[in-house]
Amino acid sequence: MEKNFAPCTFSPLPPPTEAPGVLWGSYLPPDHAYLQSLGFARHPFPVAPDESHFFMSGHIRRVVAELVHAISARKGFMTLTGDVGLGKTTISRHILTILAQKQIDTALLFHTSLKHAALLQEINRDFGLTVDAAGTAEAGLGDALHRLYDFLLARYRRGGNCAIIIDDAQNLDRESLELVRMISNLETDGRKLVQILLVGQPELRDRLNAPDLRQLKSRIFIDAAVHPLARDEVQTYIGFKLGLTGNSGSIRLTRDAHDRIYTHSRGNPRRINMLMDRCLYAVCRDASDVIDSTTVRLAQADMQSPVKRRFRRIPVAVAVLLLPLCLGVGGWMLHLNAGHGARAQVMPQESRPSIDPAVMTGGLVDAAASDNSLPPVSGQNPDIAVRDFLKAHQLAEQADEFIKARQKGSLTQWAAQVHRETGQQLVRLPVLPAWVRERFGTLYLMSEGGRTPVWLLFWRPALTVDHFYYGYAAEEIMHLQTLLAVAGTYRSARDGVVGPRLMKAVVDFQTRNGLPVTGQPDAATLFLLHQLDKENSDGRAS
Repeated sequence: MEKNFAPCTFSPLPPPTEAPGVLWGSYLPPDHAYLQSLGFARHPFPVAPDESHFFMSGHIRRVVAELVHAISARKGFMTLTGDVGLGKTTISRHILTILAQKQIDTALLFHTSLKHAALLQEINRDFGLTVDAAGTAEAGLGDALHRLYDFLLARYRRGGNCAIIIDDAQNLDRESLELVRMISNLETDGRKLVQILLVGQPELRDRLNAPDLRQLKSRIFIDAAVHPLARDEVQTYIGFKLGLTGNSGSIRLTRDAHDRIYTHSRGNPRRINMLMDRCLYAVCRDASDVIDSTTVRLAQADMQSPVKRRFRRIPVAVAVLLLPLCLGVGGWMLHLNAGHGARAQVMPQESRPSIDPAVMTGGLVDAAASDNSLPPVSGQNPDIAVRDFLKAHQLAEQADEFIKARQKGSLTQWAAQVHRETGQQLVRLPVLPAWVRERFGTLYLMSEGGRTPVWLLFWRPALTVDHFYYGYAAEEIMHLQTLLAVAGTYRSARDGVVGPRLMKAVVDFQTRNGLPVTGQPDAATLFLLHQLDKENSDGRAS
C-alpha cells in the first residue's frame, strides 16, 4: 500500500547556547542513546513538564493571556482545570515566567497535601518570609496571616503585585480551601493585595460546587479550562517538538500515523509524548526513517500491555552499538533494486532549450493539475538514466557516487556535498507540474517498493534556510516571508522572525502545491517559491 506522507522533515539545530562546548549526546541519559543516533540534542517528547520547549496552541495562548491579564489587573481569584496530561503544570510554570518578567512576586505550591496552617506557612516560605514552628497552632496561624498581610501591603505600597499559584489544588481539603478564601480577602482601598490561581484536575470544580464552599466559588473571576489538542494541532505539535530539539535526520510520519496518534491520544500531549517516544525507538531499531500506522499501532499495544512489550528497552551497550546503523538511515529511502521494480528515466528534453536550472517561463499550477502519472520508459536501464541526467547538469563524474548513495540510502548526504562543491541543489518533487517538465531536466525514480514516484532536478538556489524554528531570527527569514507573501500565503509583518503565522504560511504553500507538508522551507518549497517570484517579476517587467 502506498504511503501518504505528512510531516515531518526537519533541519538540525545548533547546540543549545546555555551549555557551550557540550556535546549534544550529553543532554540525553544513557538509556536514551537511540535518540542521539537520530540527531536529537534533547528528548523531543519528555513525559516530565518541559517549559523550555512549550507548545502554545491557539487555545492555550488565549488561556495564558487571560490569566496573566487577570493577575496583572488584580482580579483576585482564578481557577484552571484540565485532565491529567494536558499540560497544566507546564502552563503554570509558563505563567510564572511571564509574571517574573512583569516583576510580580509569586509563590508556587505543589505540596497540596499540606493542610491549613502548614499550607499558610509554605506560602509565606515561598514569598521569602520568616517561618517558625508556632504557625502550627491557631495563635500561630493568626500571626502567620498577619505576617503575610504586612508583606503584601508593603509590596502594594511600593507599586508591586503578588500572586499565589497552587498546583494539584483538587487535593486541598475543605479547611485549606477556606484558608485560601481568607487569603483572597486581603485587600486595601478596595484593591486585592494578592491574586490566587488554583490549578487542578476536573475534580477541583466538583469541590468548589459544594454548598459549603459557595462563598469561595462566588469569588472566581476566571474559570478557565485546558482542552486537548485538535487533530490538526497534533500534527503541528509533533512537528514543533521534532524541529526544536535538533533532529539531524529525516523523520517522517505518514498521514495514517498522524490519524492513529490522534485517535489514541485524543489530543492529550502526555499520551502523544509516550507514543512518539516508543515510535522513535522503533525507527532506530528497524533502521528506518518513517513512522507509519503500523509503528504507532505497535507502540500503542506496548503502552497498553504491561506484560508483553514489543518495544523492549535494549541495554545501553546495545543501544550504543546501534548508533552507526541508525545514523546511516538518513535520506530518502530510494533504492535501485530490480527485485522491487525500481525504475528511472530522464524526461524528454527535445522541446526545451539548453537547461538552465534557474529559468522558467510557465506559471505554477494547482497540484491537482500537475502531471505526476507519466509512466517510466519500459525496460530502460536505471543506471543509464541516472548518468544521462547527471551529464545534462555537468555532473557526469558523480554518477557512480549517486548510484552508490541511493543503494546505501544516503542520497541526502551526497546531495549536500554536491551542493557545497558546485552550488547546484538537488530538488525532490512528488508531483511534476507541467512547466517543470517543459523547462527543466528531470529524473524519474520509483521509491522503495516501486510504488511512490519521485522526480529529481537541479537548480542554483538564491536562498537557503538552514534553521527554521519558533523564535529564530535572520535575514533569510525575512526573504522567505517576502516570497510567501508573493505566493499569497503570508499576510503578516515581514520582521525576519519565525512565528506561528509564518509556519502556517509554509504549510499552506506546501499543501496548495502538492508538496510533502514538512512545515519546513525545504529545497522543493524554496524552489517553487523562487520560480513563482521570478514569474511575477517577469510579468511586471513585460
